[in-house]
Amino acid sequence: MNVKAFPHLRAVCYVFSGTVVYALVFASSKLTGGAVGLGPIMFLRYLGSVLSLALYMHLRGQSPIALQSLRWRLHLLRALCSVGGVAAVIYASARMPVLDATAISMLHVIGSVALATIVLGEPLGARIVAGASLSTAGGAIVMISGGAFSSEGSGILLPALVALASALLFAFDGFFLKISSRTDSPLVTLAHMNVFAFGLTLIPCILSWSDTSLGNLSLLVAFGPLALAGQYLIIKGYMIAPLSVVAPIDHSLLASSCLVGLVLFGEIPSPGAVLGSATIAIGALLVAAAKGKKPATGPTGDVSGEVAQDRN
Repeated sequence: MNVKAFPHLRAVCYVFSGTVVYALVFASSKLTGGAVGLGPIMFLRYLGSVLSLALYMHLRGQSPIALQSLRWRLHLLRALCSVGGVAAVIYASARMPVLDATAISMLHVIGSVALATIVLGEPLGARIVAGASLSTAGGAIVMISGGAFSSEGSGILLPALVALASALLFAFDGFFLKISSRTDSPLVTLAHMNVFAFGLTLIPCILSWSDTSLGNLSLLVAFGPLALAGQYLIIKGYMIAPLSVVAPIDHSLLASSCLVGLVLFGEIPSPGAVLGSATIAIGALLVAAAKGKKPATGPTGDVSGEVAQDRN
């Protein structure tokens, strides 16, 4: 394969890999059999992430002060959007098929591309428009095939609407991530996101806490480093490509959710889900083949301001 024909391939691969990880994270409620409330699920996940970051910094002999950012308010806004979006998807996924909930949340791509064009002034080439349109169409096919809004599926209307609300939150999440990635390294972004989210989910966790097994608690804390890896991959992708390019690749989460639903929960994908996933894949290839432009460099000359020490 001629890699030069796909200038955004590396960014696409980063984001795609991150969505594979998040397909598992979004299914965390079902993996516990519904025995753990949403608040504790979120809190324990971020607890695992913060502990992993603390261990990483300790092994490197660095102080947490080194991860401070002057744009902490921007990171806080992103944390609010991200925590709200993830909570909404987990809530919806526990009350409707994982694939359907994920498909609806993927409508955030439309908002992300709009923000990239209107606010960030990113140009939309023909391949980006075609790829984003195909990916969105694929998401719509999966959603319609799931029957979320059909008369037979009226019982899942509320979780479907909650998943739709997550789409709006995720659109701004991606927008804030793109802005912060221009100046802050992935490690700084990860630290602020997870520390803020840890604090934001503490009170909901206390209010909804109930006794559960040690196995469930351990499983949810273990989701922390897993989610951390997914966040890192997505941040890297957002750093090296325009938002209008990487946002549509989030649709690949549908195919990953399809696999998770099949393997872990026996949710057999419909022909429409398979067709939609294939359409998303074609759209992703078109986006990856869009003509690239040189990414902005930070004060040190590294892409998007990533400091050299974070590459070691």
